[in-house]
Amino acid sequence: MYREIRIKIGKNLKYIRENKGISINKLSVLCKVSASTISKIENTTYNFRLYQLEKIITALEINIKDIF
Repeated sequence: MYREIRIKIGKNLKYIRENKGISINKLSVLCKVSASTISKIENTTYNFRLYQLEKIITALEINIKDIF
């Protein structure tokens, strides 16, 4: 179950980021999470921490509900 949620969150974050025209590197600067970690979250190869997710959501200027 957790894996499915992680996949959905990763795909939705990538979709939102790309639609806003923000590169992984730019998002990394905005949210102070490494580009490598963001990439791993988007590609669901990383068990992210909630504080990382919060930083990314804040930098993208979205609500948590937008990633579900």
